[in-house]
Amino acid sequence: MRRFLRILALFALPIVLFYGLLAAVLVNSRELAPMDEIVQATVDGGLVLYGTSHHENFATYKMAVTRRLAPRLLVLGASRSMQLRGDFFTQPSFYNAGGAVHNVANYTQFLQALPTEALPDTLLVVLDQDMFSTPWRQANFGDLSFGELEMDFFDTLLRTGLDYGQGKFSLAGALQAHPGYFGMAAVGRGSGFKADGSYQYGETAGENLGRPQRNFSQVYRDIDFDELRFQGCAAPDATALAQLEEFLAWCAGRDIRVVGFLPPFPPSVNARMAAAGKYGYLDTLYDEIAARFAAVGGEFFDFTAMADTVDDEYIDGFHGGDRVYAKIALHLAEDSAILGPMVDTAAIGRLMESPAGTARVLPQTA
Repeated sequence: MRRFLRILALFALPIVLFYGLLAAVLVNSRELAPMDEIVQATVDGGLVLYGTSHHENFATYKMAVTRRLAPRLLVLGASRSMQLRGDFFTQPSFYNAGGAVHNVANYTQFLQALPTEALPDTLLVVLDQDMFSTPWRQANFGDLSFGELEMDFFDTLLRTGLDYGQGKFSLAGALQAHPGYFGMAAVGRGSGFKADGSYQYGETAGENLGRPQRNFSQVYRDIDFDELRFQGCAAPDATALAQLEEFLAWCAGRDIRVVGFLPPFPPSVNARMAAAGKYGYLDTLYDEIAARFAAVGGEFFDFTAMADTVDDEYIDGFHGGDRVYAKIALHLAEDSAILGPMVDTAAIGRLMESPAGTARVLPQTA
């Protein structure tokens, strides 16, 4: 019996040592750091990057930081708003709360959850086209929740083992010191939110450079098979438009100036959608939304198809990279009476000219 136990211990020892190293990785990377600690680091300026692998809690995080910072210029939208960076603007009181909302009703819910003193003077709203597609709106109707996520250390440990097996991080790299980093995505792949709320794609932004359509395959499939956010829709969704009216009226009642836009698709994705011939709602969507913005003194722009961008400037078939959003900011500088004076065209020009960037990303600043 003792011999059997010794043999069992010898077999178990490598496994125990391996998971002991993974436990050290979790602690070192602060994958399970309390939300209060991450928020405090953001507000204090000590945060470099926040990106967890298994505990995404964007709405809670963005709400907590917005309450603390009370930014005068606030960006609000889903994931296609997260590339708008603070260094695109001259307004120092800036925060990008992108990633916190999923549908049109959520915009009002987010602002209503803020104390009056934290409401912005100017709001830059990114409205995804699919938010006004009836099939997608019906599938994404949930309210926002700002509660804490339950964190299970042992479950996360097992998931981290799978991540290591898939090559998502190296033990040596993850065990090094990473001051200001929170989470395994931030430590392992350089992906996560910066202190201004904008998103850094890290290693993902380098995939298939020069061969961008390899990154569009999932979107192509969704278009071809009428799935997810690319299901066909003939006309803008009436419920979503009514929710937009409520949101804009709420902002107008509190003297919040609102600028918004439809974000871009890569040229090849726009071409494929046009060839599919099933997105009639896009034909009138801009006019429907712009009229509602104008009715409350706001401004709205359509960047669905940007002639001055190319496929290789997009992260995937749905998200533009830094350079795409820098170009959007330059368009706003020229065309928006509300936001134009706040766009730092000189800073954007320096970033665009820097040799440190690629077709998709710009140099990162503190």
